[in-house]
Amino acid sequence: MLLIFTVVVVVVAAVLHRISGMGFALIAMPMLILLLGPDAGLQLGLVLGMFVCMIALATCWRALDWRPALLLSAPALITVPLGAWLSGLISPPVLLISIGILLAGLLTLSMVVQPSEHAQASPPLTLTGGAVAGVVHVMSGLSAPVLTAYAVRTRWPQPGFVATAQVVFIVLNAASLIAHHTPLSELRTGGLLLPAIAVGVFTGAWLSRSLSQKVARRLSITIALIAAAITIVKGVTELG
Repeated sequence: MLLIFTVVVVVVAAVLHRISGMGFALIAMPMLILLLGPDAGLQLGLVLGMFVCMIALATCWRALDWRPALLLSAPALITVPLGAWLSGLISPPVLLISIGILLAGLLTLSMVVQPSEHAQASPPLTLTGGAVAGVVHVMSGLSAPVLTAYAVRTRWPQPGFVATAQVVFIVLNAASLIAHHTPLSELRTGGLLLPAIAVGVFTGAWLSRSLSQKVARRLSITIALIAAAITIVKGVTELG
C-alpha cells in the first residue's frame, strides 16, 4: 500500500510539474517526508526531483536563459553547506514542523508578493534569491516558492522561467544530495520510479494543451499547503 501511494504521489507531482514548470517538490516532498520520514523522504524526493527536472528541461531547453541560471545557482552552491549543517542540528520531529512551517510561509509569500512596475532582475536581487534558495532547498527540497517569488517580483516571462528553473533545480538537487551524503541505494530507488515519472511528465504534456498555467499553479499550491499542514501535525504528534 505504501509503494502504491508513493507511486501515485510521484505521478501526480510529475504531471503538475510538467504543466506549470515547477511543483514536483511542492507536491511530492511533504508526502514523501510524511510517508518515509524526514531523512529518507527528503533524499528520495531530491533524487526524483532531479530526474523530473532533467526530463522537463529536455522539452523546453530552447527558452533557457543562462545568465540568471548562473547567478541563481552560484550563491546557492555556497549556502547549501550552511543549510545542511543547520538541518543536522534539528531533531526529526522539530525538522518536520520546521519544514511544514517553512513550506507554508514560502508558499504564502509567493502568493502575496506583487510584481513591481519597474522591477528589474538586478544581480544583487538574483544572488540573494539564489542564496536563500540554497539554504531552503538542502533543508527541505522546497526552493520553488523562493524562485516563484523572485520571478513574480521581476516579471520574469514564464517560458524563460520554466526552462531556467529546471537548471537551478538540477544544480540544487545534486548539491543537496552530496551534502546529505546520500547513498547510491537512493539513486537506484529513484531509478525504479522513473516509469512513474515518465507517465506523469507525458500526461502533463498532454494536459497542458488545455489547462492554463494559472490553474495548474493554484492547484499545486493548494495541495502543497494541505501537505504542509499534515507534516506539521505529524511533527507535533511525534514531539508528544
